[in-house]
Amino acid sequence: MNCRRIVSWMAAIGLLVVASLPMTAFADEPGASPPPATVVPLDRDVPRHKEINARAKQGDVDLIFIGDSITQGWEGAGKEAWAKRYGSRKAMNAGIGGDQTQHVLWRLDNGNIEGLSPTLAVIMIGTNNFGANSPEEIALGIKAIVKSLRQKLPKSKILVLGVFPRGEKSDDPLRAKNVAVNKLIQDVGDDKMVTYLNINDKLLSADGTQDREIMPDLVHLSPKGYEIWGEAIEPKISELLGEKAVAFPELPKGAGAIDKDAPKAFTETKSGLKYRILRKGTDTQPKATNTVEVHYHGWLDGGKVFDSSYKRGKSIGFPLNGVIKGWTEGMQLVGKGGMIELQIPSELGYGSRGAGADIPPDSPLHFLVELLEVK
Repeated sequence: MNCRRIVSWMAAIGLLVVASLPMTAFADEPGASPPPATVVPLDRDVPRHKEINARAKQGDVDLIFIGDSITQGWEGAGKEAWAKRYGSRKAMNAGIGGDQTQHVLWRLDNGNIEGLSPTLAVIMIGTNNFGANSPEEIALGIKAIVKSLRQKLPKSKILVLGVFPRGEKSDDPLRAKNVAVNKLIQDVGDDKMVTYLNINDKLLSADGTQDREIMPDLVHLSPKGYEIWGEAIEPKISELLGEKAVAFPELPKGAGAIDKDAPKAFTETKSGLKYRILRKGTDTQPKATNTVEVHYHGWLDGGKVFDSSYKRGKSIGFPLNGVIKGWTEGMQLVGKGGMIELQIPSELGYGSRGAGADIPPDSPLHFLVELLEVK
C-alpha cells in the first residue's frame, strides 16, 4: 500500500496531524485496508457538472446547496419553494443526481466552487452510498466533504443536514443505517463555522413511517416535501446568513398567536416584497384569482396605524387580484389559518399617488394579516 496516500487521506478528513507521526508508522502491513471509497474523489465530469461550473464562474453567490438528486430536485418538484425562499438570496444549486460523497469531493476539486465565497453552504449527501458502504464509511465521506469545504471556503459557514429518511418503516434495515449515519455525523459541528441539523422528524409521519405525500418514492421529495424542507431549515438559514432579526409587531386585540418558531428575519422576493410567516397555515394557499377572507392591521414607517379590520371588529373579503400588488403577491405565500407580516415597498402599494390623507405618496406599508378563508 502507498503510505503517502494513507497519510493524505487521513489528513484530508481531519483524523491525523501528519507532522506528528513518522512515515514508518504507515508501512505496508499484511491485510491492511485501503481508505474507503467514500473519501477518495471519483471523476464526475458529466454535463451537469459543467453547468454548475458555468454558474460558479458567474459569481454573485451567497448561498449554495451541495448534494445529489434530492438537492438537484429544487429545480424540479421544489421549483416553487426554491423561488419563494431562495430566489432573492443569491442562491446556487450544486446538486447532481446519483452523486455519492466521493463524487462531491471530486467536484469540489474541479470547479464547482472555484472563485466563490458564499456566506453559507448547505450539504445533504450520502443516501447514494447506502448500497455499498457502511455507516462508518458514509460518515467519513461526509466529514471529508466538510473538511474540503473548510479548506477551500474558509470564510463560509457550513450547514450539514442529516441524511434524509430511508426505509419506509422504523424497523427497516435501511432506517437503521440511516440513523447510524446521522448519529456518527452529529458531532461534525463546531458551533462556529459548521452546524449540524437533523430535520428528519419533519419528513416522517407521527408513527415514524415515511409519508408518500412527502417522499413519493421513499427517497425523493414532492413539492410538499420541498416546502417542509425549506420551512424546517429557514430559521437556521436566516441565522447563518446573518439576516437582521426584527422584533415581532404588537398584536392587535383579537389576533391569534404567533408561532414559537416564527422567523425573526424577513424573506425578500424578486419584486422587493418582504414577508415572514408568523403562524403556519394549512396547505391551502390562495391564488390571485381567489377571493379571501382576512383580518388585517396596517401601519406606516414609524408605527402610525392607518387601517385595521381588528379595530372595526369585522373581517373583510375581497378578490385577491383586486388589491395592491403587494397584497396580491404576499397573500399567496401563506396558507389558510396562517398569519403573515408584509413589508410592502411603495411601488407595490400606492406609489407616488398615496391614498388619501392617511397614506402619503411613496410610503412603504406594513401589514399583519390573518388568512381566515380561501374561496
